[in-house]
Amino acid sequence: MEDKNFNLSHQLIWVLAILSLVLFLVKLIFNVQNIEFPQIVSSFNSGVFFVVWLVLVVEILTTKIYNQKFWLISMFILPPITVIFYMIQRQRLKHLAQSFNKKYF
Repeated sequence: MEDKNFNLSHQLIWVLAILSLVLFLVKLIFNVQNIEFPQIVSSFNSGVFFVVWLVLVVEILTTKIYNQKFWLISMFILPPITVIFYMIQRQRLKHLAQSFNKKYF
């Protein structure tokens, strides 16, 4: 089933989100070990993460999902973790929103 609101492919967002998380963890390990992390890689990681984050915030705002306010607040409080958890729960949240609309509205 094709999503009309999701302009980038679901697989591409997954790849970018995982790449961003892996680079973030590598940078964290480098900082703990007092090893200098290349600035160009850090800038690339920030850019990739911002694009993924922005695409998901727009999707949350334009798509009916269950508990939409919670996900928006979470995207601002814990962005790296929320991006991955939202991608995992995405289909389920859409399904819940549809089933609650049928029952209660």
